[in-house]
Amino acid sequence: DVAMTLFKLGQVHFSSGGKMDKALQYLVQALEIETSPRSLARILHLMGNIYLSKGNTQQMMECFQRAARILQQAGISTSSISAGDSWLPEGFVQESDLPAAAA
Repeated sequence: DVAMTLFKLGQVHFSSGGKMDKALQYLVQALEIETSPRSLARILHLMGNIYLSKGNTQQMMECFQRAARILQQAGISTSSISAGDSWLPEGFVQESDLPAAAA
């Protein structure tokens, strides 16, 4: 799957030497074609971590909140995402802070 390949390329660029701008390029491309709510949330989560590493906390928050909303609208709890993903930073976004999903 092309979106997952782009996601993995983003992961590799971020984790092996901190090529953050290149990682973000791959992740933006993945975000444009991915349709799975879980995968979209993972892409946004990684983007948020990259923005955090770059010191851009506003972009980080936007990514984390968007990911949480996508999961909520799909009826997926953020706790169902792998614990290894280090989901959301403690205290940043709680599901109870998000607007209710449209019926």
